[in-house]
Amino acid sequence: MARYVPGEEAGKILQDALQSARSIDDEFYRAEALTELSLQLPGNLKERILQEALDAVPTINVDSFMADILAGMASYLTASTSRKALEIARTIQEESYRVQALVGLASHRPQNVKRQILQEVEQIIRTTSGAARIEALSHLGPYLKESVVKKVLQAAQLNLEESYKKAKRDFPGRLYSDIVAEFAQKLATDAWARLTPYLSQTSKEEVVEE
Repeated sequence: MARYVPGEEAGKILQDALQSARSIDDEFYRAEALTELSLQLPGNLKERILQEALDAVPTINVDSFMADILAGMASYLTASTSRKALEIARTIQEESYRVQALVGLASHRPQNVKRQILQEVEQIIRTTSGAARIEALSHLGPYLKESVVKKVLQAAQLNLEESYKKAKRDFPGRLYSDIVAEFAQKLATDAWARLTPYLSQTSKEEVVEE
């Protein structure tokens, strides 16, 4: 809005908006609001507000939220703020969310930096298995061969089928078995949404048929 208002009035609007953003208690929404506001600001001030947004991220208590906000900030970061974002991403405990954050940040870095980050991601994925590995690989669509994309989607579907069977066999209580099945369904749905843009139509049909 401020970009359409002249002079001092625009500055006042941005100052008020910054004050409001800084007063947000929830760290995720505070970081998100500050990031959006930084886009309205020039040079050094923009970087300062991005630094402020990044300061809020380590205090977010949910790994998936940390990954979402870091990946969402990636295209706005400068070289220095990107380095800080990478340091924060490496503190994420859950491997699949750490991969999500690192891949998101890598996508907007120079080729040599991107290569180093993807090598780091590869090492993380080697430590995972099962659903965690499927989740991590699903964030790597642009960097995977089509044959590997197909295998990840097939693994997600197999995991879904096996989770349904396990839920019925091991968890006779309906509520808990439904939770297990829903988690596997979400994993398969998310993997499909992230990875199918990197498949040819023929490969999509082959995955569906299998």
